[in-house]
Amino acid sequence: MAREGPLARPSSCCSDALPRGRRGLASDRRGAIAVETALSFSLVLLPLFLGAADVAVLLATRFRLEAAVRNAVFYAYSSAANAQSVTGIENAATSGYGSGGPALTVATPTFAYYCIEANGTEATGTEESGSSASCPTGQSLATWLTVSVSASASLPVTIAPFPATVPLGASATVRVN
Repeated sequence: MAREGPLARPSSCCSDALPRGRRGLASDRRGAIAVETALSFSLVLLPLFLGAADVAVLLATRFRLEAAVRNAVFYAYSSAANAQSVTGIENAATSGYGSGGPALTVATPTFAYYCIEANGTEATGTEESGSSASCPTGQSLATWLTVSVSASASLPVTIAPFPATVPLGASATVRVN
């Protein structure tokens, strides 16, 4: 005799729809893939994508710094007058970097003077004090220019043990005469 009312058993047509007790819940696999996907996205993929955003900002800033140094060196190398123009070198670096953040800092270009042999090699121990220095017979005075730039890139995603801004820099030294 079948019971009726609130304590009645479900009919056989609906027994799969309602799991019974703990055993029924443990064996029910519906929705497992959705839960696994949500967990893998939140625990693995999301931090990976956020880290990629940080790397992209650092790389873009680094490429812009290298463009600034390259532009300054090309400007200085183009003529002897340009090589001695500190303001022109700084402006060329700023132009090569472009507009937008992070802010570019251009260090004052430095010059070094060395006596070099006729074959182009540096004479030993011959750092000179200025562009008016004289070299021994058979040697000529060579001018070396160093350009340095820097910027502090702000990371879009900050994580507790890592800094929110990362200082980056680039420099080049080139013989300008």
